[in-house]
Amino acid sequence: MEPMAERPVDGGGFGRHANASSIGCEMAGLMGRMTGWRDEPARDHYVRTGFDRYDRRSGGLRMGTLTAIAGGPSMGSDVLALDVARHAALGFGRPTAYSCSSLSRDEVIMRIMSAETGVAPRLLMDGDLDGDEWDRCEVFASFCGDAPLYIDADRDMDVGRFMDSCRGLAESAGLKLAVLDAPDRVARNRDVMDSDLRRLASLAKDLGIAVVATIPMDRNRFPLERFRDRGRIPRPVLADVRYADTVCQHSNTVLVVRRTEFDGMDGGPEKALLTVAKHQWCTSEEYALEYDPQFPRFVEP
Repeated sequence: MEPMAERPVDGGGFGRHANASSIGCEMAGLMGRMTGWRDEPARDHYVRTGFDRYDRRSGGLRMGTLTAIAGGPSMGSDVLALDVARHAALGFGRPTAYSCSSLSRDEVIMRIMSAETGVAPRLLMDGDLDGDEWDRCEVFASFCGDAPLYIDADRDMDVGRFMDSCRGLAESAGLKLAVLDAPDRVARNRDVMDSDLRRLASLAKDLGIAVVATIPMDRNRFPLERFRDRGRIPRPVLADVRYADTVCQHSNTVLVVRRTEFDGMDGGPEKALLTVAKHQWCTSEEYALEYDPQFPRFVEP
């Protein structure tokens, strides 16, 4: 006897069979969701990084997900993380939390002031400003009065403290983005990184916010000293990130930043690349940046 074909529940071929559903049923559902997405602003789903080419291709930082920014020593992952935070808060008005374990609060504020005004940090520290520089600083300080950027910088920063701060800001300020620059804490060993990244990914999902964390490269796979001697730094891959399997498991997106040439002796911008090591639809793409060491920041050429 020939086996009897299973009959769709709706008799029309577009229904469900036990735990499976037809592609027609799923496509109809997708079109309905797409209609809702079209009618809602994109800002309801993403936080823009301020780097236009990457934002146009990826949408920015997807809310509810964790993004890891990786970089070797002196490559600028800390600078890029702060760039993303200040772009989101100061440029697009998105409530943003920024936490750091390597700088003091004053150092973070000074970096932001320098990047936004084009006044070198040394001049800010000395107070040796001309009239135009002083005016720029005053205007920017006034602009920051209502800016939704919340900063916590301390040598004892850890993931637990960061998460507590984020939960409070989600209730009081409608937090949309949280950036943690504490690779020395997150990447102490594989077990700590696994636990911390899992907690950060859960935080993003629970609060419906975009979370960014900086992580180091694997020095055994990505020995910068050897590359510097050769004068060129090769393109990194996901496996070059420290504890790459753990990072890949918990992070929806992994970005790697690297300064491709060390030729900025004249004080001008240095070439840099942002490599997408993991992403839902634009993995392995690269975006050109410039690193401006005088006012620590990355910009698009």
